[in-house]
Amino acid sequence: MRVGIIQDRQMEYPREAPFHPGEIYPEIARLPWARAAESPNRVYAGVRRGFQLLGLDAGREGTPEWNPLAAIVRPGERVLIKPNLVLHEPARLKGSGALFTHASVIRPVVDYVLLATGGDCTITIGDCPLQEANLAQVLEANGLEALLAFYRMVAGVPLSFVDFRLDRMDLRPDGRVASRGSAPGDPAGNVTVHVDGLSALDPITRGGDRFSEGYQQAFAVALYDQRRTAVRHAPGRHEYVLPRTALEADIVINIPKLKTHQKAGLTVCMKNLVGINADKSCLPHYREGAPEDGGDEYPRKNWLSAWNRRARRRLAESNRVVWFAVSRTWRFLKTTLLTRAVLGAGSPVVQNLDIAAGAWDGNDTLWRTILDLNTILYFADRAGRIGGAPCRRSFFVVDGVVSGEGNGPLLPVPRKDGVILVGADPLAVDVVAARLMGLDWTRVPQLREAARREHHRFSEFLGDPATIETVSDDPRWRALFRSPEHLGYEPPPGWYGVRLPAAAATGSR
Repeated sequence: MRVGIIQDRQMEYPREAPFHPGEIYPEIARLPWARAAESPNRVYAGVRRGFQLLGLDAGREGTPEWNPLAAIVRPGERVLIKPNLVLHEPARLKGSGALFTHASVIRPVVDYVLLATGGDCTITIGDCPLQEANLAQVLEANGLEALLAFYRMVAGVPLSFVDFRLDRMDLRPDGRVASRGSAPGDPAGNVTVHVDGLSALDPITRGGDRFSEGYQQAFAVALYDQRRTAVRHAPGRHEYVLPRTALEADIVINIPKLKTHQKAGLTVCMKNLVGINADKSCLPHYREGAPEDGGDEYPRKNWLSAWNRRARRRLAESNRVVWFAVSRTWRFLKTTLLTRAVLGAGSPVVQNLDIAAGAWDGNDTLWRTILDLNTILYFADRAGRIGGAPCRRSFFVVDGVVSGEGNGPLLPVPRKDGVILVGADPLAVDVVAARLMGLDWTRVPQLREAARREHHRFSEFLGDPATIETVSDDPRWRALFRSPEHLGYEPPPGWYGVRLPAAAATGSR
């Protein structure tokens, strides 16, 4: 399994949409809209170099006939490009580029897909951001709206964008919910996919339902009504809601953001598939309570964390001012030195203060949801039926030009490492991403469990991590798994055990 690693510390997102390449390369001169930007575009050059490193169409490389994605995308196919558009940038990250996939990384992918198919294809860019995301702000900030306009009006290519969300939520300036409502979702409609007994969640799913039978432990998704989640997940029954556009795709080109993640350790290729599910209440992120109660919400049982959980649940379900006040009180108690002084630094209450909603390395739920969605991507047919034969293919280009460390995915510390990863195997690319970041991939649950091949149906798509070959112009990264060097990313709070030894870290912030 070959994964291309491109690192160029001078690489930065070009400012002028639609992000033309810095020069007209011989192969793209055949595209009628081909033109060069007035300044270098190292992002376009980096993605192109990634195709070269993988050896795609190596026999014609350097000639006008070079067609690197010809073996990846075929004429007449339906292509879904899946970026990570999770949320608009909050004030502290405004203009950083660390939160979502940038359109300059999407641009070369679209060009080479059109080159491979001669324009005989259907390309849709689609994602399911958080319900509170202001998508207009995202599309403006990352340049995607301008890129879409260019392809439609100048290039004459019917490139479309679809917001897969079925729920919308507007927030007030103080963070309280102003309104909730439904969203139109995929114009092609949605399909309920039954993973049922094949689900990686099934072994931890208990009978009963606390809403109707007094059951006191349940799957949860922050800011979503747990009653809807309970309807979707019961022993032997596990449902997800997939946009028809995703199920009808022949190939999904996954363009995630390189970031750490509170509940999953990191979010790259496999985790990015959470965004192909249209109803986020279907996505268990954690189980209420501490491990001794069958939960993984926080590490140790204590009254303060349980009190916070009840406040957040009421806030998600009713948004009453009183529960908002309780939530803010929790924030105060988390940070006040008085709490730590009164209870003692060794108190389980204090040890849990910085961990809530499954945001720690003991989360035993979210990785199962991630594997379910990967199973669906490869084995669910257009009607949503899961069978034994693969139904679609995938390819991966990771945007790490500006990436995120620390408290990701929503409040990461930006990193300007100029990284792009390219590959055809999701586990291989994610393992390389983790190792490059300086994280022990065997302690990232969705990677460890995918490699074990015991909880999913997509193992035939995955190679053995021991056979990963990294290709790069940088000799350090050609020997990634034989070298002690890495970029030294700060893991999320609660995930410090995943950090590799820092002595050889070569990162920059």
